[in-house]
Amino acid sequence: MVWLEDGDAAYLPPPAQLFPMIRDGAPTSVLVRPTVGFRVTHEYTSPSLNREFFPGMQGRVLLVEEDSAYVECRDLFQTDKTFLKDWISLKAIKMGTKLYGTWEIDTCNIPRTISKLTANEAGALRSSKYQHLALGISTFLKVLVDTHPGSLTDDSFAKLGKAGSNIPYLTANVIIGIERAGLANILNKPDFTVQDLVSKATLNCSKVEEAHQSGFYFRCYITTPKPNQNACSLYVGQSHDLYNRYHGWKQGGHEELIEKSHSIEMRALCLVDPSFYQDNKYIIEQLFTSLLQTYKEALTGVAGQLNEDQINFHKKNHSEMDKVAKAAAKLSKWTGAVQRDSFWKASFATCAGLNYQSPISEAPTHEPSVWLRQDGWMPNVDDPTESIKIANFTREVPKKMTVLIPGKTSASQDKSFIIFALVSDVNKDYRFRINRTLPGGPSSDGVEWPAEGSFFNVTFEVRLDWKPHPFSWARLPLVGPFQDWDRANSWAISINWEDAGGNHRSKYLHCERPLKMVHSDEPGSFTPYANGIEVIHWLFNERIPADQQHSWLRTPPMAAVKVVKYDHVDQMITFEAGTGVTTSAPIPNNRLDPDDIENQLKGLGVHGDFQLRNVGLSQAESRASITRFGGQKLGTRNKCDSCMFLNLNTGLNGSNKCEVKSGKVCENCRVLYGRPVCSWTPGIPAVYHPSQPTGLGNSFKQLEAQGDATNALRRKALNGLPGWTGDGTNDGMVSADPAIVEIDQGNEVEDMEEWDLENALIAAGEQWEVWGGA
Repeated sequence: MVWLEDGDAAYLPPPAQLFPMIRDGAPTSVLVRPTVGFRVTHEYTSPSLNREFFPGMQGRVLLVEEDSAYVECRDLFQTDKTFLKDWISLKAIKMGTKLYGTWEIDTCNIPRTISKLTANEAGALRSSKYQHLALGISTFLKVLVDTHPGSLTDDSFAKLGKAGSNIPYLTANVIIGIERAGLANILNKPDFTVQDLVSKATLNCSKVEEAHQSGFYFRCYITTPKPNQNACSLYVGQSHDLYNRYHGWKQGGHEELIEKSHSIEMRALCLVDPSFYQDNKYIIEQLFTSLLQTYKEALTGVAGQLNEDQINFHKKNHSEMDKVAKAAAKLSKWTGAVQRDSFWKASFATCAGLNYQSPISEAPTHEPSVWLRQDGWMPNVDDPTESIKIANFTREVPKKMTVLIPGKTSASQDKSFIIFALVSDVNKDYRFRINRTLPGGPSSDGVEWPAEGSFFNVTFEVRLDWKPHPFSWARLPLVGPFQDWDRANSWAISINWEDAGGNHRSKYLHCERPLKMVHSDEPGSFTPYANGIEVIHWLFNERIPADQQHSWLRTPPMAAVKVVKYDHVDQMITFEAGTGVTTSAPIPNNRLDPDDIENQLKGLGVHGDFQLRNVGLSQAESRASITRFGGQKLGTRNKCDSCMFLNLNTGLNGSNKCEVKSGKVCENCRVLYGRPVCSWTPGIPAVYHPSQPTGLGNSFKQLEAQGDATNALRRKALNGLPGWTGDGTNDGMVSADPAIVEIDQGNEVEDMEEWDLENALIAAGEQWEVWGGA
C-alpha cells in the first residue's frame, strides 16, 4: 500500500487530500478521515521498525487501517534525522478529532459578573471632574483584577491590591499625570481624535527642558503609502526619562521606520513621580495600550503554528488583554481610539497600532526577560534513531543587535555586541554576561553575525538527562571531579537571526576561557563549571542551601519562565507558569571519590572506554610497562596525556609544562582537572607549532583531518569538548567564543515597536531543527 508522503495531508485542502489516497489505492474506510493529531498513552514497540514509543510522545496520524495507525511522530527520528513514520496500535494512542494544523490558544475567561467598586471607591471617583476617563481607567483595572489572566504577573497583580483595593489610588494618580500632560480634558471626551492628542499634549519629548521627566508617552507616525492618502500609526511606551528616550530612539537603529514616516511626533500621555512610575510602570503602560487600542493588527486572528512560541505567546497575551478591554469598555462605555473610526478618519485614510508586547506580562519579578520553555525530543547526533529529552528556553522577545564601541582605555579596541546578560536585583554583585567581539566590525549583510539594528533570538537548549550537550557552552572534559560535572555540560546557547537576504542563520556559542579557575585552592573549580551550574540553577529555579553546594558557587536570580505546551490531540496551545523554587538538585555537587575518577579514566564510567593507557602510573612506570608488555612506545615524550593536549601558554599558571610535585600526578591534572592520577597513552600527537611543520597537531580539526577519531575521543575525555581552543581556529564549532563582560545595554524593551511579526518567525521552529544545523 502507498500512503501520503511528507505530511501533504496537513496542508492540502480537504478535497485535494483525498486524490492521492484514491490514486494510490487506499481503502474506502480511510478516505473520509482527515489528518489529526495523536498522543501515545501506552508504551509500544512497533513490529515493523522495532521502534519504541513512550507515553506523552505526539505527532499526527497519516493513515488508519483496521487496528493500527500510520503516524508521523515528532519525538522520534529516522536515520536522516527527519520525523519517524511508522505503524502503531490504536490501543496505544489517543487520537484527536480536529484537523491537524488548526491550532488554538487557550486564553482566560471573563467572569460573568464583574465585581463593582465599593461605596468608598465609587465616592472617591465620583468627585472627579473627569468622569468618563476615570470610569474607563478604574473599570479596566477592576476587570483585570476579577479576570486575573495568566499574562498578568504575580508582581503586577499584587500592586493592584487585595480585591483591587489599590484601584482608586492608581486611578487618581493616573488622572493627575494625564492632567500634567495637558490631556485630561481631551481623554475625558468620548469622541477625542488623534489630532487632539498631538495638538493638545503640552509636553514635547524632544525638548531638552523636559529632561528627567518620568511617565508614559505616545508616538505618532504619519506615512503616505498612496498619493494623497496619509496613514497614521500609534505606539504607546514608558520611560524614566522621556527626553533621553526620544533621542535614544532617534539614534537607536530605527532608520527604516523613520524613513517611511514624513512626520513623527512623540508626546507625553501621563507624567508621574519617579517612585510611582517605578512601582506601577507595567500596569499603567498596559492601561494606555489597551485603552488606546495600540496593539499590532498582526496579533489578531488565528494562532501561529507548531513551535512558533514567541508568536503564540504574544497572541495569547493580546487575546487576553483584548477580552479584558472589551469587557471593561462594555461596562464603562469607554469608546477606545485606534479601532474607532472617528478617532482618525477625519485626517487619515487608515490608522494602526504598533505595540507588540503586553506590558503586564513583561513586568520583571527577578530579572528583565521572560523565557519561554518548551520540552521536546531531539535526535542524538551520534545515533539519530535515539531520541533525547530536552528543554528549550527562548527569550520571549528577540534581542536587538546593538554595537558597543570600546573606550579609549579598553584592552581590546574591537567592537562587540551583548548576546546574553544575567543580573540580579537581589544580589547586586551578581553578573554573568556573554558578548561577541567583532574584529572586522559589524557586517551590513548579516551573514557572519546579525546586522547592526537587526534582531536575533537567544535559546538555551538543556538536556534533561543531564548528559553533555553535543555543543555545550562550558565544553568541560568528560572526566570531572564532581558528581554534577556533566550537568554543567548539559546546556548549549544558540542565537538565530535572518540575514539581509532573508536566509536563516544560527550559531552555537562557547566559553572562551575553558581553563580559568574560580578558586586556585579548589581543584577542578573551573569557571565554566561554576557558570554552567549557575545557569541550570537559574533556568530551573534551584535554590540550593549554602551547606549543600560549593562555597564558591554564586546564587543567580530566579528565571521568569512560561511553559509552552502543544496538545496535538486537541490542537491547543497553552502557556503555564514555570516550575516553583526548589531547594534540591537532582544530582548533588559532591566531590567524587578518587577511585571513581580513576575508574572513569580506565573506561569504567558512564561515558565508556576512552582507550587511555597506563592510568595511575608514573612516567617511568609507564615506560617500563610498555617495554615489558610491548606495543607502541612513548618516544621522547615527557608529558602525560592531559598535558599533551594543552595548547602552548595554557594550563596551570599559563604553562603546559607537565610537572609532578608529589606522588604520580602532575600539577595540571591535580589542580586544574581535580584528578588523582595521570595517564600515559602512546600515539598522542603533539600540539602543532609553526617551528615544527612536520607535526600533525592534536586540535579537533587537525585530528579530524587525520581521521583520528581515537585521539579526538581522548581529547574530549581529558581536555574538553570541541570548541574554540585558543589556537586561532574555530575548532569544530561554528563560532569563536564570547567573553564575559560587564556592560549595561540599557532598556531594550522600549525598542520593540520596530520588531514586526515577520521577525518573530526567525526562531519559530528552527530551535527544534537538528543540533548543529547552522
